Amino acid sequence: MTKLNSVLRNGVGITVLGVCLLARTALAGGFKVQDQSTRAMGMIDAFVAGADDASSVYYNPAGLTRLAGPQLITNIYAGHAITRYKDANETDSSDGRIYVLPMFYYGTPAPGSDRLFLGIGVYEPFGLGSKWSDDSPVRYNSTLAEISLVNFNPTVAYRLTDRLSLGAGLDFFTTTVKMRHMNDYSAFGGGDGQVKMEADGRGWGYNLGLQYQCTESIMFGVSYRSQVRVGYDGDAEFQDVPPALAPLFGGANVSYDADAGIDYPASVTVGLSWQATEKLRVELAADWQKWSTRDVQAISVQAPAGVPLPPPTPIDWEDSWVLMLGAEYQLDEKWTLRAGYGFNQTPVPASTADPSLPTGDTHALSFGVGRRVSEHSTLDAACVLAYGERQTLDNAYAPKGSRYYAMSAYFSVGFTYDF
Repeated sequence: MTKLNSVLRNGVGITVLGVCLLARTALAGGFKVQDQSTRAMGMIDAFVAGADDASSVYYNPAGLTRLAGPQLITNIYAGHAITRYKDANETDSSDGRIYVLPMFYYGTPAPGSDRLFLGIGVYEPFGLGSKWSDDSPVRYNSTLAEISLVNFNPTVAYRLTDRLSLGAGLDFFTTTVKMRHMNDYSAFGGGDGQVKMEADGRGWGYNLGLQYQCTESIMFGVSYRSQVRVGYDGDAEFQDVPPALAPLFGGANVSYDADAGIDYPASVTVGLSWQATEKLRVELAADWQKWSTRDVQAISVQAPAGVPLPPPTPIDWEDSWVLMLGAEYQLDEKWTLRAGYGFNQTPVPASTADPSLPTGDTHALSFGVGRRVSEHSTLDAACVLAYGERQTLDNAYAPKGSRYYAMSAYFSVGFTYDF
C-alpha cells in the first residue's frame, strides 16, 4: 500500500498541479496573459493612465470616455516559449509550441450623450501552456499543462467632469484545462502509464477603473479586477495500469469523474502617464496580483473505494508585482513607434515550483509600431522578448536539483477602425 500511495501521489496529486501551475507568460505572474492589445503590448502594457481606445475595456474601463466616436479593435496574439531543463546528468527542453489568441474590443459613446460610454471586450486574460516529451526527465511531474480561458466583458464608463472619469464592467469566464503526466509503475511489474485530465468551468467577476487629469500633461489611472472563482468539472483518466493494480483501479484504462476549483486572482493596476512633448508620451505602471489566495489546492476524484487519494496539495503562492515602463512616439502623421521594459515578480515559491512553472522572475523588452493606413483605419504590430531567471528546484514536485530557465517571444498584429 505504501508503494501504491507513492504512485497515486505522483498521479492524482500532480494532476492537481497540472490544473493550477500552467505555463508562464512573458509579463505576468502565474498564468496570467498581460498582453491584451497590440498597441499596449508595444509599450509593455503600461496603458492604464493613458488608456484611450476601445481596449480600455481591459486596461482601464474609464479610458472609454476618451473615445471621439465608435471604435472597433481586433488583435491576433501569438506566444512561443521554451523552458530549458538541466541536472547533473542531462539536459532537455519543452517543445516550444506556439499559442494563438484572438482579441476583440468595441467602444462607443452612448446615443445622445457625450458623457456616457459603452464597450464590450472578448479576450483571453489567462492561458497558454507547456509540453514536455513522454521520455523527458520531468515526465512524472508534467508532460502537458494547458489552459484556455475566454472573458466576455461588457463595460460602461462615465465622464463626471472634464478631469475625472469612472468605469465598470462584468467579467464572465468560460474555460478549459488539460494536463498529462506519466506514472511509474515499475514497482508493480509495469512500465510508464499516463494520467490525463480535462475539465471545463465558468465564473463571474467585475472590474472598475478611474482616470484623473492631474495637469495638462500628467494623467493618473487605476483599475481593479475582482477575484473570480471557477469550479471545474471533468475527467481524470489513468492509462496502462499494470495487471497487479488493475483490479483496484477498476481496469487497465479507466476514467473517473473529477472536479476542482481555481481562484483567478484579484489585481490592482496603477499608472502615471506623462505627455513629455507633443509627440512623446511615457507611462510608468505597476500591477499588483493577489496570488496568495492560492495556498492549498484540492481535487475531488470519484475513484473506487479502496483507492488511496492524496491530501490537498500545498502550493503557497505569494502576491506579486509586475512593473512596466513604456513609451509611445508619434513619428509623423502616419507612423507611431513604441517600446518598453517590464519586470515580473514570480508568485510561485521554489518550495512548490513545478516543471510547468519552474522559472524565477522575468525580464522583458517590447517593441511596437503603428501605421495609419486611411482616415479611419490603423494597423499595429508588436513583439515582446522575455527571459525567465534561472532557478534550481529541490522539492517534491520536480526532479531533485533540477535547474530551469525560459526564453519567450510574443507577437501581435492588430487592426483599429474608427467609425
